[in-house]
Amino acid sequence: MIFGVTIMGQPIGKGRPIASSHGGHVRMRTPQKTASWEWGAALLIRGAWLRPALDEPVKVTIAAVMRRPAARPKHITPADWKAGDQVPCISKPDLDNIGKVVLDALVLAGVLKDDTRVCWLACSKMYASAGQEPSVVVTVATVSALK
Repeated sequence: MIFGVTIMGQPIGKGRPIASSHGGHVRMRTPQKTASWEWGAALLIRGAWLRPALDEPVKVTIAAVMRRPAARPKHITPADWKAGDQVPCISKPDLDNIGKVVLDALVLAGVLKDDTRVCWLACSKMYASAGQEPSVVVTVATVSALK
Protein backbone atom coordinates (compact mmCIF):
# COMPACT_ATOMS: atom_id res chain seq x y z
CA MET A 1 0.00 0.00 0.00
CA ILE A 2 1.27 3.46 -0.81
CA PHE A 3 -1.74 5.46 0.37
CA GLY A 4 -4.70 4.96 2.67
CA VAL A 5 -7.43 7.25 3.96
CA THR A 6 -10.66 6.96 5.94
CA ILE A 7 -13.52 9.24 4.92
CA MET A 8 -15.93 9.54 7.84
CA GLY A 9 -19.67 9.74 7.20
CA GLN A 10 -22.37 7.71 5.48
CA PRO A 11 -21.18 6.39 2.09
CA ILE A 12 -23.22 7.49 -0.90
CA GLY A 13 -23.45 6.22 -4.45
CA LYS A 14 -22.86 8.15 -7.66
CA GLY A 15 -26.19 9.71 -8.62
CA ARG A 16 -27.59 9.66 -12.13
CA PRO A 17 -26.70 12.75 -14.17
CA ILE A 18 -29.42 15.40 -14.42
CA ALA A 19 -30.20 16.71 -17.91
CA SER A 20 -31.58 20.17 -18.60
CA SER A 21 -32.10 22.23 -21.72
CA HIS A 22 -30.90 25.81 -22.04
CA GLY A 23 -31.03 27.71 -25.32
CA GLY A 24 -31.65 24.53 -27.27
CA HIS A 25 -28.56 22.81 -25.83
CA VAL A 26 -28.74 19.87 -23.45
CA ARG A 27 -26.58 20.19 -20.36
CA MET A 28 -25.69 17.36 -18.01
CA ARG A 29 -24.77 17.92 -14.39
CA THR A 30 -23.96 15.81 -11.37
CA PRO A 31 -26.62 15.78 -8.62
CA GLN A 32 -25.81 18.15 -5.72
CA LYS A 33 -25.60 15.37 -3.10
CA THR A 34 -23.05 13.46 -5.20
CA ALA A 35 -21.01 16.57 -6.04
CA SER A 36 -20.90 17.64 -2.38
CA TRP A 37 -19.66 14.22 -1.22
CA GLU A 38 -17.05 14.03 -4.01
CA TRP A 39 -15.64 17.49 -3.27
CA GLY A 40 -15.67 16.99 0.50
CA ALA A 41 -13.87 13.66 0.15
CA ALA A 42 -11.44 15.15 -2.36
CA LEU A 43 -10.48 17.95 0.06
CA LEU A 44 -9.83 15.43 2.83
CA ILE A 45 -7.80 13.18 0.51
CA ARG A 46 -5.83 16.10 -0.97
CA GLY A 47 -4.71 17.10 2.53
CA ALA A 48 -3.21 13.63 3.05
CA TRP A 49 -1.77 13.19 -0.47
CA LEU A 50 1.33 15.32 -0.98
CA ARG A 51 2.70 13.82 -4.20
CA PRO A 52 2.07 14.18 -7.92
CA ALA A 53 -0.88 12.25 -9.35
CA LEU A 54 -0.20 8.59 -10.09
CA ASP A 55 0.04 7.84 -13.79
CA GLU A 56 0.61 4.09 -13.57
CA PRO A 57 -1.52 0.98 -12.98
CA VAL A 58 -2.97 0.88 -9.47
CA LYS A 59 -5.04 -1.34 -7.20
CA VAL A 60 -7.79 0.42 -5.23
CA THR A 61 -9.56 -1.16 -2.27
CA ILE A 62 -12.79 0.42 -1.01
CA ALA A 63 -14.53 -0.70 2.18
CA ALA A 64 -17.86 1.07 2.70
CA VAL A 65 -19.17 0.88 6.26
CA MET A 66 -22.88 1.71 6.20
CA ARG A 67 -24.89 3.14 9.08
CA ARG A 68 -26.35 0.40 11.24
CA PRO A 69 -30.16 0.39 10.82
CA ALA A 70 -32.40 0.71 13.87
CA ALA A 71 -34.21 -2.55 13.07
CA ARG A 72 -32.40 -5.77 12.19
CA PRO A 73 -32.76 -6.53 8.45
CA LYS A 74 -34.64 -9.78 7.72
CA HIS A 75 -31.65 -11.48 6.06
CA ILE A 76 -29.56 -11.24 9.25
CA THR A 77 -29.92 -13.75 12.05
CA PRO A 78 -30.16 -12.35 15.59
CA ALA A 79 -26.90 -14.12 16.52
CA ASP A 80 -25.03 -12.35 13.68
CA TRP A 81 -26.40 -8.95 14.66
CA LYS A 82 -25.61 -9.26 18.37
CA ALA A 83 -22.10 -10.60 17.87
CA GLY A 84 -20.88 -7.14 16.90
CA ASP A 85 -19.29 -8.40 13.69
CA GLN A 86 -19.78 -6.54 10.47
CA VAL A 87 -22.73 -7.89 8.50
CA PRO A 88 -23.09 -7.64 4.69
CA CYS A 89 -25.28 -4.75 3.55
CA ILE A 90 -27.61 -5.53 0.64
CA SER A 91 -29.54 -2.25 0.57
CA LYS A 92 -29.00 0.95 -1.41
CA PRO A 93 -26.71 2.48 -2.58
CA ASP A 94 -25.34 0.00 -5.10
CA LEU A 95 -21.74 -1.01 -4.51
CA ASP A 96 -20.65 -0.08 -8.03
CA ASN A 97 -21.98 3.46 -7.55
CA ILE A 98 -20.03 3.80 -4.29
CA GLY A 99 -16.92 2.75 -6.23
CA LYS A 100 -17.58 5.37 -8.92
CA VAL A 101 -17.94 8.25 -6.47
CA VAL A 102 -14.78 7.25 -4.57
CA LEU A 103 -12.72 6.94 -7.77
CA ASP A 104 -13.97 10.36 -8.92
CA ALA A 105 -12.93 11.83 -5.55
CA LEU A 106 -9.44 10.29 -5.96
CA VAL A 107 -9.13 11.98 -9.37
CA LEU A 108 -10.41 15.33 -8.03
CA ALA A 109 -7.91 15.11 -5.15
CA GLY A 110 -5.00 14.54 -7.53
CA VAL A 111 -4.15 11.04 -6.32
CA LEU A 112 -4.87 9.51 -9.74
CA LYS A 113 -4.28 11.20 -13.07
CA ASP A 114 -7.38 9.43 -14.36
CA ASP A 115 -9.52 6.57 -13.06
CA THR A 116 -8.58 4.56 -16.15
CA ARG A 117 -5.31 3.88 -14.28
CA VAL A 118 -7.22 1.54 -11.94
CA CYS A 119 -6.64 -2.00 -13.16
CA TRP A 120 -7.70 -3.78 -9.98
CA LEU A 121 -10.67 -2.71 -7.86
CA ALA A 122 -11.90 -4.45 -4.71
CA CYS A 123 -15.03 -3.13 -3.00
CA SER A 124 -17.09 -4.24 -0.02
CA LYS A 125 -20.22 -2.87 1.67
CA MET A 126 -20.99 -3.85 5.26
CA TYR A 127 -23.13 -2.57 8.10
CA ALA A 128 -21.18 -0.94 10.90
CA SER A 129 -20.53 -3.13 13.90
CA ALA A 130 -21.82 -1.96 17.28
CA GLY A 131 -20.17 1.34 18.20
CA GLN A 132 -18.58 1.81 14.76
CA GLU A 133 -19.27 4.95 12.74
CA PRO A 134 -20.17 4.93 9.02
CA SER A 135 -17.18 5.60 6.78
CA VAL A 136 -15.33 4.70 3.60
CA VAL A 137 -11.83 3.23 3.91
CA VAL A 138 -9.76 3.61 0.73
CA THR A 139 -6.32 2.19 -0.03
CA VAL A 140 -4.30 2.70 -3.19
CA ALA A 141 -1.27 0.65 -4.22
CA THR A 142 0.75 0.66 -7.40
CA VAL A 143 0.64 -2.66 -9.22
CA SER A 144 4.44 -2.84 -9.20
CA ALA A 145 4.32 -2.60 -5.39
CA LEU A 146 2.14 -5.73 -5.29
CA LYS A 147 4.90 -8.02 -6.57
